[in-house]
Amino acid sequence: MKNTLLAVSFFLVTFALQAQKPEITYATPLVIGADTAMVPLTPVNTGGALSPDGIFVTTFVGSTTSGFVNGTGSEARFYYPTGLAVDKSGNTFVTDKYNHVIRKITPAGVVSTFAGSGSIGSADGQGAAASFYYPAALVIDPNGNLFVSDQYNQKIRKITKDGLVSTFAGNGIEGFVNGPALEALFYRPEGIAMDSSGNFFIADVYNHSIRKITPMERVHLQASITLVHWLLMLLEMCLWQTNGTIKFAK
Repeated sequence: MKNTLLAVSFFLVTFALQAQKPEITYATPLVIGADTAMVPLTPVNTGGALSPDGIFVTTFVGSTTSGFVNGTGSEARFYYPTGLAVDKSGNTFVTDKYNHVIRKITPAGVVSTFAGSGSIGSADGQGAAASFYYPAALVIDPNGNLFVSDQYNQKIRKITKDGLVSTFAGNGIEGFVNGPALEALFYRPEGIAMDSSGNFFIADVYNHSIRKITPMERVHLQASITLVHWLLMLLEMCLWQTNGTIKFAK
């Protein structure tokens, strides 16, 4: 099942691996005089077969051979790609799961390694200095940041558009604990999605649950602390102490 989804979602391969597009031409020149009946035009197809609905499946990048190679189109190699996200510029980011990296594909089909060293690990850092352990899925926010379910690290990782990797949620221990993002526990997080309010939803596979991460909750908490701080300052302005007795200003 996973292999089927993999093929459909990424390689875009149908029954023929290298499906050709139709190449339709007409006999030329074709001159029709005035008051002359139109001659039916007969198209000639020298390319691939026509699709009744006009939809064609082709291979964008990669091949059926696994590996870890950057390059253009079929030169590139992946090893069990599982997740995709596309940014506003048309770049596609891929969780290359068994290579433990995040790959980037330009609209022209040029494949590069965006983050990760290719070795198993959980290090944060810039680009290749970071490491993953079976990254499974990813989503992109309106600012171009990627959020990756780092499945065997039991974490959700954040990658800025400049390639800086950090830990967004989870402390790396298998478990099921809710709470502040870096204290929460996951057990093989996989699917990830984000709604229009910035909430993240995580398919926590071995915990048989859907987890929710609400960044705004931290903002609300900070706002509450700030409000208390200002109230204390206001109270201090309204109070003074004389001989150990607190008196209220009128």
